[in-house]
Amino acid sequence: MSLKRDRILIILISGLIFLLSSIDLLTKDKLFSESENRILTEKPEFLWKGFLEGAFGKQYEQYITDQFVFRDNWILLKTYADINIGKKEINGVYRISNNTLIEQHLPEEFEEKSEAQIKKLKELVKWCDGNYFLSVMLVPTADIVYSENLPKYAPYFDQKRFLERARQEVGDSYFISVEKELEKHKNEYIYYRTDHHWTTLGAFYAYQTWAKETGESPLSIKRFTRENVTDSFLGTLHAKVNIPIQPDSIELFLLKEEEQKLIYYDFEKEAVSSFYERKYLTKKDKYSIFLNGNHAFIEINTGNKTGKNVVVIKDSYANCFIPFLAEHYENIYVVDFRYFRGDLDDIMKGYEAEDVLVLYNVVHFIEEFRF
Repeated sequence: MSLKRDRILIILISGLIFLLSSIDLLTKDKLFSESENRILTEKPEFLWKGFLEGAFGKQYEQYITDQFVFRDNWILLKTYADINIGKKEINGVYRISNNTLIEQHLPEEFEEKSEAQIKKLKELVKWCDGNYFLSVMLVPTADIVYSENLPKYAPYFDQKRFLERARQEVGDSYFISVEKELEKHKNEYIYYRTDHHWTTLGAFYAYQTWAKETGESPLSIKRFTRENVTDSFLGTLHAKVNIPIQPDSIELFLLKEEEQKLIYYDFEKEAVSSFYERKYLTKKDKYSIFLNGNHAFIEINTGNKTGKNVVVIKDSYANCFIPFLAEHYENIYVVDFRYFRGDLDDIMKGYEAEDVLVLYNVVHFIEEFRF
């Protein structure tokens, strides 16, 4: 009886594997995951060298992981299984409460890379010295600001120690330190609960610090009309665990009196007149309301005749921060080196910029900054 039951079980499991494999083979690969807001891995080309070195196997494993049929449903099933066995970390995300997720950043993933990135930053300082005014704002992520809320003994990359070392190596005068300001407001809504970004309020507090440390007069929060544009934002961290959770809200800070702007994306000839693309409010990637998502190069004529121009080298943390710079610069040129393949020297000279602002979160800076 037991042997017969085992045979039936083997047949059922084999049939299920065959069915899923058949569906997987017949299903066209997806290029982009809207739920995770990222490009999915494409099938790697088979090369004997890569196969023998093991690179092909790793690439193919990532391809299968990204393209597996019913992927979102399997993520949900795995998440509930992990929760039921008491696991605190799920797919690189800590579930702090029923409504709060925080991304995990392990020390071994960043400590070795951090030294090379500090070296690159020193090269940028040397390049700017005597020619351009450089300021560097590296923003700690939520796991550092709320480190006391992480599971007991949870490992994390010590971003504060990295920032202190970077300041010592590069020179404190170049750094806009926002850690203390964010910690001072940690009981406010300064990071999204389902996404890895800071909120517009968090960016505003950082802007005030930037203005004070660069000799500018910061705008008061009373100068802005604060508009809540959605209460249904589920971000990238939610996509990793895919469980029911209370969505985030997104808020815009709108100046009551604002100059007419001209914004050109990726050297297009036609300009738009707003920092905010509201069409994204009906889509999954609602954070792209800020500056129309990520672009290689953005040219912004603010309409303010300040006579000053700035180049912002950035990641997506800057997207909700840049509108605050508009009152201080006549032109803002935004460069994202994840996509931009031009030369910074050509940008600085071609657009007659005097200032350079490097704005990343610490994690993305270590992963992505290049000069």
